[in-house]
Amino acid sequence: MPSQAFGSPISTSIKVNNYTKHEKHIQQILAATFASTSILAGLVAFYWFARMKRNFRHHLIMLLIASDMFKAIWYFVPAILTLAHGHPISNGFCQGGGFLLATGLEASDFIILLIAIHTALSVLCPRKITQESGLFPFRYQAYACWAVFSILLPGLAFANAHNNGYISQGTFCYLPVRPIWYRLALSWVPRYAILIIILAIYISIYIYTKSKFGDFDIDFSSSSVTSADRSQSKTSENGFRPQAPATDKGLQPTAPRSQASPAEDTSKKKGKVPKRPSLTHRPSWLKYSFSRSAPMAVVNIRWAITPACI
Repeated sequence: MPSQAFGSPISTSIKVNNYTKHEKHIQQILAATFASTSILAGLVAFYWFARMKRNFRHHLIMLLIASDMFKAIWYFVPAILTLAHGHPISNGFCQGGGFLLATGLEASDFIILLIAIHTALSVLCPRKITQESGLFPFRYQAYACWAVFSILLPGLAFANAHNNGYISQGTFCYLPVRPIWYRLALSWVPRYAILIIILAIYISIYIYTKSKFGDFDIDFSSSSVTSADRSQSKTSENGFRPQAPATDKGLQPTAPRSQASPAEDTSKKKGKVPKRPSLTHRPSWLKYSFSRSAPMAVVNIRWAITPACI
């Protein structure tokens, strides 16, 4: 019965997945459980993203969630059908299910690449605050590339008319293990290429932001020193000699101890000497006042980069 359902490649699949009936049953239960959990988590995340105010980056994240849910559906459906009917799924259904599963995998990989490219363009080529940067001006071209890439690679599996494009792997249908170039050309090579590109993009972003923040620290330090020198030169020209006590570092108490406050005068007339509150119990803005010797440096800060839209 299995050989009639799946055709000639089923022998390869049985040799590769040489499991007992009980082991296959456990695998199908696990596949259905975790796939349904992924679908429910994706629905919750998609619901909250749909309710919030979104920008283009959020739209890309929603496409990623939708692609992952689509992929989880085609992990769930073959497993639940096998559990329900008790026999392997038909060859025609396996061809369609494998194609849709591969489409979900490629769509997830490519949308992650688009998110990385959008982040890099937002950091390296920022626009005005009122305009969205990154891939937003080219969003329709990005959507088209995502759709073509997601459908083209899974569709190339049917180019060989002598063999089936997808075969059963026990709990799902996917590209056959043999010949090895089948999976390499249509799955693993594009996936590793996307991974290398993403790593190169984020390493470039890190190097760029680190260099820009280093320039910012240098500019900030030089501006602070220049402002302090100008303030001290002005005080020297006006004849003021800064003599700040070492204990308060240029800060002086606001009220001299020799002068009495109106509350003390009133209490003295009544014969009561009030207890003078300590300096620590006063409000923070009454404790100290800046003397003329304390430099006030005003630094104009110009940010070097514009962060990516979150």
